[in-house]
Amino acid sequence: MKAVILAAGKGNRLYPLTRDRPKPLLKTNGQTIMEHQVQNLRSCGINDIVMVTGYQAPKIEAVYGAEIRYIFNPFYETTNSLVSLWLARKELNDDLIYLHSDVVFDRRILEELLEVRHDFCLTVEKKNCLEEDMKVKANGKLITEINKTMATSQAYGEFIGIARFSRDGARILSATLDRIVREGEPMLWFESSIQRLIDERHQVYKYDTNGKPWIEIDFPHDLEKAQREIYPAITAQGNKNG
Repeated sequence: MKAVILAAGKGNRLYPLTRDRPKPLLKTNGQTIMEHQVQNLRSCGINDIVMVTGYQAPKIEAVYGAEIRYIFNPFYETTNSLVSLWLARKELNDDLIYLHSDVVFDRRILEELLEVRHDFCLTVEKKNCLEEDMKVKANGKLITEINKTMATSQAYGEFIGIARFSRDGARILSATLDRIVREGEPMLWFESSIQRLIDERHQVYKYDTNGKPWIEIDFPHDLEKAQREIYPAITAQGNKNG
C-alpha cells in the first residue's frame, strides 16, 4: 500500500498566504496540512508516500527529506491535477491512497476507506453542493458522474479529495491517464480520469464520510474554519493524532 499526494499547485485563492509558502505548509492548530496528512497515513500503516510537487517544491521537500519520495511537475503553472498524477503513473502499481494536499480530515475516514475492497472508490460527503464543489451523481453505491459543472440539484454530494484504488485499479487508472494526456488535454482535473473510467463501464464506488469532520483548504476562511471547528471536532472524537 502506498499513498500519492498531489501538491504541485500555487494555491492562488489563498494569496497572500501562499506568496512565500506552498499550500501544504500552511498551518492550522499549530501543524502544517502536510504534517497532518503524513501523520494520518503513517498511523494507518502507510509509510510509502509519494508527493508530486511543483510550486516552491524545495520548501516542501525540506520538511521530511528522504522520508518521502518526490516527483516534480515542471509544468505546474500550465497543467492541472491530471498531469500531476500522470507524472506519477509509474507509482500506480500497488494498492493506493490518493490525496489532495489541501485536505484536513478525521483519521477514521482513512481507516474505513482502507477496508474497501473495490478497484475504484472515492470518498464523498453527502451534502447540498455549491457551484465550485467537485460534485458527484450516484446510483446506489456507484458514482455515475463526477464534475464541477453539473447542476447542484443533481448532485449526491462532493468528492473530498481522498480515494482508494486496488492494485488492479491503480494500473487501469495509470493507463487511462496516459491515454488522456496523449490526447492533449493538459488542463483537466484528476476527476476527468474517473469520469473516463465510468464512461468505459468500470464500477466506481463511493464511500460516505457519514458526518466525519474534514475540510478542503481553498480560501483563508477555510483555514479559520479548520482551526475553529474541524480540529476540535477531530479531537473530540479521540483522533488526537490528526
